[in-house]
Amino acid sequence: MLDKFTLLVLLLILFVLTTMSTKVSSLVQFPSNCKCTGGKPNDIWDNKCLNKHLDLKDLIRDYKRKKVGKKLREFLEWYKPSISSSCIIKYLICNNFKMTSSRLQSDGYYINSIGEKTNTVKHGVPHFIFIHQDRSCLRLKPIIGGLRHSHTPFPTISFSVVYDPDDPTFYNEAFKVSRNGEPIPKAGLRHPDACINPKLSNFSINELMKSTHLKLPKPSLEDVQFFRNFMFNK
Repeated sequence: MLDKFTLLVLLLILFVLTTMSTKVSSLVQFPSNCKCTGGKPNDIWDNKCLNKHLDLKDLIRDYKRKKVGKKLREFLEWYKPSISSSCIIKYLICNNFKMTSSRLQSDGYYINSIGEKTNTVKHGVPHFIFIHQDRSCLRLKPIIGGLRHSHTPFPTISFSVVYDPDDPTFYNEAFKVSRNGEPIPKAGLRHPDACINPKLSNFSINELMKSTHLKLPKPSLEDVQFFRNFMFNK
């Protein structure tokens, strides 16, 4: 049991704390409108830029209306994570995609199988570009997707819609396409007219670019030989 003196002291402390809390809270002015501002933009596109590049704007509209890129949508529905790169190549050829092959490069160097730069052509890993006349484009990198310190140091396939179905260069890509089939703006200094929202953070842009790639199963030795033979025979 507490004696009267101790009880009186505790009550006095409680009174003081309550009074201080009331005074502090009376000094705090809470806004009547508590809406937050800032944060991630709702739109990944720069609409002012799109209004200056009507060819891109029209192509995005046609893709959303399913007038172009139909074969790309069909591929995304067909693909399963267990499907190998060699099987993907066969599927695309059977569905009338035109193939162009090259060796994967970065900054004028070839990229070898462990993601390092090399001057030796034969050590460069294969890079297959498949384009359909409906402007669907798939870039298949079946051994490694880039340098080992890049965002894709693994086998990968990426998706886009192109302006000209006969041009396999990166600059011909109108926009990227996500794994879910959504149109995504290109990013980077080499794409100044991609119309990506300039308010997007670097983190948001990186996440968008990751969404346009699928990680593929590691190829078997038989697959690697198939890629090399296929590349040299075409």
